[in-house]
This record gives sequence, C-alpha cells and structure tokens, in this order.
Amino acid sequence: MKKNNSIIAFMLGIITVVCIVPVFSSLGELICQWIEAGKTLPIEKTTKKNIKIAKLQNKLEKIQMPINSQAIGFEIPDECEVYGDYCRNKIGFK
Repeated sequence: MKKNNSIIAFMLGIITVVCIVPVFSSLGELICQWIEAGKTLPIEKTTKKNIKIAKLQNKLEKIQMPINSQAIGFEIPDECEVYGDYCRNKIGFK
C-alpha cells in the first residue's frame, strides 16, 4: 500500500504542476490586467485636462503677444515720417 501511495502522490504532483498552477497563474494575470485597466481611467481624464490647459495657454500667449516687437538695439523705422507739412517716405531708396 505504501508503494501505491507514493505513486499516487507523484501523479497528483505532476497534475498540479501541469494543470492547476497554470490556471491560477492565468487568473492572477487576468486580475492584474483588470487593475491596470482601472488605472487608465484617471490617467485619461488627466491627459484630457492637460490638453485643454495647453490650448488655453496657447490662446493666452497669442492674445498677449505684442504686435510691434523690436529686438534690443534695433529699431524699425516708421513708414512715414513727418517733416514740416509733408510726409516723407524713409523706407527704401525713394
């Protein structure tokens, strides 16, 4: 009888390693995937808010951007400069 018990224990060990362990491993992976899927919902909402904030910042920068900006040390001459009673064109070779 002892001889049969050791054979039965050996066969149950093999069946456990071949069948039962992979099933529990797959169930564990499935649970981990559900947890990861749950993590994506707040990340998605945060990303959408960040995109909205970036668009608002770009809009604000366009509004606040000065139209006539000059580099330090350089001056853009006006198109027309008044000398006395008439307007004289300074730009170009006229």
